[in-house]
Amino acid sequence: MPRNTTVVTRRNYLQRLGDSLVGTLIGIVLILASVAVLFWNEGRAVEASRGLAAGERVAIALSQPTVLPANEGKLVHLTGPVVTTSTLTDPDTGAVFPAALGVQRRVEMFQWIQTASSQTQDKLGGTQETTTTYSYAPGWSDTPQDSSTFAEPQGHANPTFGFRSQAYFAADARLGGFTLSQNVLEQVPAETPIRPEIIPQGWTQTEAGLYRGTGSAASPRIGDIRVTYQQLPSGTVMSALGEQSGGELAGWTPPGSRYTLLKARAGSFSAAAMFADQKSSEGLATWVLRGVGYGMAIVGFLMLLGPLSALANVVPFIATLLGTVSGWIGFVLATVITVGTIALAWLAVRPVLAIGLLVAGLGLWLAVRMLGRTPPGLSKGSISQRH
Repeated sequence: MPRNTTVVTRRNYLQRLGDSLVGTLIGIVLILASVAVLFWNEGRAVEASRGLAAGERVAIALSQPTVLPANEGKLVHLTGPVVTTSTLTDPDTGAVFPAALGVQRRVEMFQWIQTASSQTQDKLGGTQETTTTYSYAPGWSDTPQDSSTFAEPQGHANPTFGFRSQAYFAADARLGGFTLSQNVLEQVPAETPIRPEIIPQGWTQTEAGLYRGTGSAASPRIGDIRVTYQQLPSGTVMSALGEQSGGELAGWTPPGSRYTLLKARAGSFSAAAMFADQKSSEGLATWVLRGVGYGMAIVGFLMLLGPLSALANVVPFIATLLGTVSGWIGFVLATVITVGTIALAWLAVRPVLAIGLLVAGLGLWLAVRMLGRTPPGLSKGSISQRH
């Protein structure tokens, strides 16, 4: 049965006003950080675009994954089965996995988990009352739950996590004549469930993996641990792009660029398909970072304008109204800052394209203005009389 604890906290008018003033400083930092993130992201996107374009021009698609002296330092494309003869060992459990390119270990502990739900009420005079209900229930989690930070630690103590989830990779993975490092292998997810054939001492085997504790898989107790594994088996077919470097596949950087290309996928893909996939990934990353920068700007302006509603907290209705107005103002300002920063970044890193877009936009605006004007010698009155 879940256990609940309720905590009521109150903040008076001056405390809330002070918090909003502190929030103003944090908001300024967030706005400046958003500008930095947005500007850097546009430069990163240009570097990636140019780097991939350069890579497409010089990439060598090898019909056989053979190391040739003539290709040293060049960008090469490989496809074929990746094999290993080594055995991976989990140093914490002692489990062994022969002929595995990689093994992903997931460790979960049965522990007390705290969840919280809050209700906040503004009262006349500026006081704010928050009622928080903390619930406690045992459950499996791969994240340590620090019970010392619980609102009610008594009766909900969790033991220390002995070890955590981790991935292991073979050191001798080879695709033809090329050695593939962890940086390559970790790009291909280990998705095949596997159980150790030999049960390590101190552990019991379950349908999913390994178990240790005073309870059982069907009836766990606090502190019990279960471990599951997924492997990337030897013989997996992969496609890879990278620089031939002394028999290894390393990151390739175009001359005069900071962009580095080292890519791997499970399956047989042409060089063109690999480049198309990387372009899609880079485009997605660009939009995600734009969204992050935009979100930082919105939060920053909301915190910057927070004192406006905080001053009116003595009357909750007026404070809510000012908060809504501040929210819309913050949204508009964040939009202007985001668009303006991206435009300035384009002028810095894509000047030809940016100026072209500005000229095109100006031309479109002038065309609309011209079409909206009345032709010379033709008044609105004469148009009415003709009709």
